[in-house]
Amino acid sequence: MAELINVKERLNEDLPLYISNKIIEAHFSLPLGEQRLLYAYISKLSEDHTEFPELELSVKEFSEMLEVDLNYKAVRESCRALLKRTVEIETKDEWIGFQWFSLCRYKKKEGRLRLKIHDELKPYLLRLKKEFTRLITKQVMQFRSVYSIRIYMLCKQYQSIGKRLISVEELRKKLGIEPGEYTRYNDFKRFVIVHAQKEINSLSDIEIEFEEIKKARKVVELLFTISTNTRNEVREEGVHSMQLKSMAELAEMLIKEIRKRWNQELRISIISEYSKSAVIELLCAILSGGYDGKQINNVNTYFKAALEAIERDLRERRLNP
Repeated sequence: MAELINVKERLNEDLPLYISNKIIEAHFSLPLGEQRLLYAYISKLSEDHTEFPELELSVKEFSEMLEVDLNYKAVRESCRALLKRTVEIETKDEWIGFQWFSLCRYKKKEGRLRLKIHDELKPYLLRLKKEFTRLITKQVMQFRSVYSIRIYMLCKQYQSIGKRLISVEELRKKLGIEPGEYTRYNDFKRFVIVHAQKEINSLSDIEIEFEEIKKARKVVELLFTISTNTRNEVREEGVHSMQLKSMAELAEMLIKEIRKRWNQELRISIISEYSKSAVIELLCAILSGGYDGKQINNVNTYFKAALEAIERDLRERRLNP
């Protein structure tokens, strides 16, 4: 029996999202709700998965995410549309195309749906070792434009390089824009590029600028400049990635965050009294804004008590799973 995962569980956390660069570079068009559903699914995949699990969600969750009416006919038609969505990957050696989803099962009496990603996507989403981009689920899910999501990913992939040159024609293909859409460059620039730029710069962890490169007065290429958006930089690394760090690294992160927020020094001897799990929970709570606005006179007294409470809660959870 296929493993089941729930779309809503921990969806609002800053879960890492690992996607092959070949998927980011692929040609496809997915409506906003379907993209969110897809990335919510991908965020649930772990390095232990060798097969794709089935994603389970209620009809209400499905209708909210895809913004469709809450009735059998509308849900059925949305499922049919979802099963027809395709992705095209082209490399120097081959072209390959397949559907995003291979299964949509609607249990009428229970009012629940089960979805499964196509097995052909395994090399691009499971156990990635190289040529992938790490994203944060919340960063992707917050955009209101399908083009913002795609341009964000295309630029995020090149963040370490700082620049990305792409032809207008190729960008249109990657965004899934049909030949009859935005035929005038000025419309394409205004409604696609500039709109995405505003969303990305105001909401995400990167900032982008672009330069138009012309040939015979026609804009043929765009040179994107990509930099870290220090105002919105994602600071929460997530539990999974923090567990890979040493206790010394976590202690350094915790001390740095407390120093930055309260201008006080937390003694490392206090941190060393507690487990790695407790330190990670406290660090995640601070980074996600759980302590923002608190007036703390003595960080050593305050956070020693906080770590003690977290440790006690962890013990109770182990005893009463």
